Amino acid sequence: MVADKEFYYSTYHGKLPEADVEGCLARAECMLHMLTMERLQDGAWEQDEKLAARVRMAHCALADAQHAQDTAVLAGGKVTSESVGKWSRSIQQDDAQTGSFERRCLRIAAQYIPANSGLLYRGASGC
Repeated sequence: MVADKEFYYSTYHGKLPEADVEGCLARAECMLHMLTMERLQDGAWEQDEKLAARVRMAHCALADAQHAQDTAVLAGGKVTSESVGKWSRSIQQDDAQTGSFERRCLRIAAQYIPANSGLLYRGASGC
């Protein structure tokens, strides 16, 4: 596993419930491997201590996103707004055809993993 439960809580300072963290980390790792097109498999990224920490942080952030996605799916969609006075809640469902969850995960990973690392795809479609 890229980042373990100990890293999630002690370094990333994650807030997921203990019962959910391992499952979310496992699913987030699958997403991370997809986003990096399996470039993490060779383990070379682990040789650079700073890059390794950033990849692990991205993994944890993706676990948080996975948990939020799971929660939204169980609730019938993504909560986009809430109010307290005269209770209100707006929910937006991700369209599987648009891949909005995957795009959100790519943005999250790109916040942590440097573009010059060679781990994330840098191309653009339609060019």
